[in-house]
Amino acid sequence: YDQSDPVIIAAMQTADGGDTATLRIDDHSPNTTQIYVSEETSKDQETSHVTETVVTLVASDDSFDLYA
Repeated sequence: YDQSDPVIIAAMQTADGGDTATLRIDDHSPNTTQIYVSEETSKDQETSHVTETVVTLVASDDSFDLYA
């Protein structure tokens, strides 16, 4: 597939720790993608987060269909 502009889908599979967190995809290129767990600060100002399990799907930017 064309790796020049991949479609990246990521989802956190766990919810460990006491603070809400989301995923942030950053600096993606044809060979590397950085995915961060980003913790929000409504409960406290500390933003360190425990280990989470993340699943990813990377596909071509061409047409594709996903079936459940």
